[in-house]
Amino acid sequence: AAFHSVEGLKQMVRSLMPDAGRPSLRLPPHVSEARVLSDLDYLVTTLNVGLLSPEDQEKVVRRYGHFEIFFTDLWDWRAPVDSLQVLYEHWREDPIMQKEAANVFQEGQSWQGSYYCTQGRTKFSLDITAVMMVGGKEQVQADLTFTIAKKGGNVTGIYEVLGKVDLSGRTLIFEPIPDSWKEQPKNFVMVGTQGVVSATDDGTLRHVYAGTVPIYGCDSFELFTEAKAEGHQRGANHWRNSPFSGALQRLSDTIDMNRHSWRKVLQRLMLEKSQKPNEVAQIFEAARQAGLVSVEFTTGGEEIVLQLKR
Repeated sequence: AAFHSVEGLKQMVRSLMPDAGRPSLRLPPHVSEARVLSDLDYLVTTLNVGLLSPEDQEKVVRRYGHFEIFFTDLWDWRAPVDSLQVLYEHWREDPIMQKEAANVFQEGQSWQGSYYCTQGRTKFSLDITAVMMVGGKEQVQADLTFTIAKKGGNVTGIYEVLGKVDLSGRTLIFEPIPDSWKEQPKNFVMVGTQGVVSATDDGTLRHVYAGTVPIYGCDSFELFTEAKAEGHQRGANHWRNSPFSGALQRLSDTIDMNRHSWRKVLQRLMLEKSQKPNEVAQIFEAARQAGLVSVEFTTGGEEIVLQLKR
């Protein structure tokens, strides 16, 4: 099955804007602009948990956990958006669209950016250590580095990831290499990334690798290559040139707003969970007060240390 993602949808929508100063995707004869806008508006509206009551917002976010999973369920099963699905397949397999991800990664390259988790925006990078052809696809190996700012000082982790560039949909899924920690902070696990490789529209000749961090409590990420030219905002105002492009741009921006609404609900749920009394602590406190056992406990990260005393 094809890999579908929020970032893939946004890049497909971007390709439909013919006045943006880049190659564009033509609509098939049987798909009208009005149908595309209608289906996209329906999908974007359905993705907006902000339209629900606070109780229903929490139910939906608890059920799916991750905005990307919510999107996939709507795309595959619950949202009748046939025109978008047809266009997505055209976009994935169009050779001109695929060129944006061809021969982008180079050994020694550094991609800099950030990702979102419940602690907020977090700095991270990919330093490319090897690029080779495997099975007809570009295989990329890199050191993934993340840095989290905390009161007691920054927390940094470094480990290796490996992935293959699939030109169909310009997708790249990085998986952690087992036992590859080069710097491992306490209570952290290795996670991968799932994203789409694209050229930017700012005239800097950069590329962007954007998508999702597929773990509960985390969300989207963006990584950029170094600029090769002075930016001139080639596509900054392309939406002004036609009503169709303007509507597409507004709906694409609304997807980001919907993701932000989801993130706020998730942060609220995580905060409520962290403020609830620890069940293990409650049990042992009740036992101590009953005189059954003397217990001292301390918590550190995800670990609970119990010291039993007679």
